[in-house]
Amino acid sequence: MYSLGVKMFQKSLQKTLFTLSIFLGCGVSAQEVKVGGHLGAIGIGSSSGIGFGGSLQIAPYETVGLRVAATLANIDSSNYFSINPMLVWFVPTSEEFKAGLLFGGGFHKIGNLDMKFGIGGGAQADFNLSPNLSVGGIFELHNVFDSSRNVWSMMLTVGTKFGEAGGWDW
Repeated sequence: MYSLGVKMFQKSLQKTLFTLSIFLGCGVSAQEVKVGGHLGAIGIGSSSGIGFGGSLQIAPYETVGLRVAATLANIDSSNYFSINPMLVWFVPTSEEFKAGLLFGGGFHKIGNLDMKFGIGGGAQADFNLSPNLSVGGIFELHNVFDSSRNVWSMMLTVGTKFGEAGGWDW
């Protein structure tokens, strides 16, 4: 059973890295790259638990970016794992505050079920504590196909930034 989970994780990671390589291969340089983590509430239907994970966000332009997040949780004694690449459309705001709308797909493993694909959307907001550190929040809702289950999450985020728009120099 363990090797089956590892193989599913590897296939999901391959698909996510392939999506990311297409995005990066477009010949654009990133204006901002954010590496961070998230912690918060996650739910499947009426059950909920605490989830955590990591994310990479690449914004080649001021108004659009790609966010790839991996999340783990234990919900009612069932393990949950997901990898979600999502497009981010940033709403024009100030330098200290950045808000965005999310849309994309993802791969979800719920309990003993096979890995399932789903689409989702959400919103995020980041507050810059310094040029290279931000904290914020994110809300997502995913419709997971073939499982009749919707997955929602409300997470606190923290991350460090690199790039031309502020943060650590390349």
